[in-house]
Amino acid sequence: MSTKVLRVLERVFSREAASLPHYLRDAHPWVDRRDPLDQEVYELVQRMVAEEDRWLERLAELIVARGGVPLPAPYPSDFTDTHYLAVDALVPRLVAYQEQNVAQLKEDLQEVVDDPEARNLLAAMLEQKQQQLEALRELAQRAAAQPVTSVPQS
Repeated sequence: MSTKVLRVLERVFSREAASLPHYLRDAHPWVDRRDPLDQEVYELVQRMVAEEDRWLERLAELIVARGGVPLPAPYPSDFTDTHYLAVDALVPRLVAYQEQNVAQLKEDLQEVVDDPEARNLLAAMLEQKQQQLEALRELAQRAAAQPVTSVPQS
C-alpha cells in the first residue's frame, strides 16, 4: 500500500472519530419522549454513532496493519453550540453535515481506487452514509411538515 492511501485512511479515521453524531452522543440533545419524531431522530443518531464506531474499528485495524496510527481529530469548535438543543432542531444541521461528509468520502474514495481493500472499505462506508443521509432527509421533511405547537404560558 502506498503512503498516499495510508494518509487517506488516517484522514478518514480522524474525521469520522470527530463527527457531529459522535459529538451529539455526549452533548445531550433535548428529546421530547412523548414525540415520536424526536424519538426517531434520537434513535437514528444513536444508530449512526454505532455504525461509525464499527467503521472506525475496521479503519483502525487496516491503518495499524499497514503501519499507520489511527488518531482522532478534536471536535470542530462549531459543534459546541449543539448542547441541550432540541433534537428535532438539529436535523437540518445533521443533514448538512452528512451531505458534506458524503462528499468528502467520495473524494477520499477517488484517492484509493488502486487499493482494493481500502477502496472496498470506503465504498461500503459511503453506501451506509448515503443511506443515513436519506433517512435524515426523510426525517427533516417530516419535521418541517409538523405543525408548530405553542409553548404554554404560565
